Amino acid sequence: EMTSVTGVQTCALPIWEEEDKEDKGNAEDKEPLPTDPEAERLRGEHRDAQSALSTLEDKERALKETLAKDYGALRQFAPLQGECFDVTQGEWIYSVCPYADSKQNGKHGGGSTDLGSWEGWADDYTAMEFKNGQACWNGPIRSIKVHVRCGGENKLLKVDEPEVCKYVAEFETPGACTAEDARLAQLEVESCAADVEEKKDRKSVV
Repeated sequence: EMTSVTGVQTCALPIWEEEDKEDKGNAEDKEPLPTDPEAERLRGEHRDAQSALSTLEDKERALKETLAKDYGALRQFAPLQGECFDVTQGEWIYSVCPYADSKQNGKHGGGSTDLGSWEGWADDYTAMEFKNGQACWNGPIRSIKVHVRCGGENKLLKVDEPEVCKYVAEFETPGACTAEDARLAQLEVESCAADVEEKKDRKSVV
């Protein structure tokens, strides 16, 4: 095809030839660049090293946070970390998660009410406090104080609301047991064992 620009004739390519040339150019642009196997290997090792370093940093951060928490003089309350304990009363399920928060949920579903976030130990490790919970309508900010006593297992016993949106609870845990508690428990076991033996002796005489 002949075209004229300012009186000078030039030869133009047919439209299909121009489109074919453009497609080839795009195909060449999309071809992946040649890679160096050694460079790829090094990049892979670098990515792996960065991932391993990030994992170690996360573990170190978690360990520092754990060590900074107050688990008691003998770290006797450490087993409570990451655990939650529930008790059902009437239409409500109360949940206490030491070192985290406490919540109230409807027995048959519905929303969750925040009773407070972990504040710390109180009264010489005989109570756990959770504060700054969800605000009561036309009332105070919810909070809960969990009284802790010696027990054979970790167990939330009950929750009461003696004041509007001020909750108190009772919780048993082996972590609260002292040497004196252990001594008394041992005496009770020995007393029970003696009673059993006495009953056996009576039956044998009869």
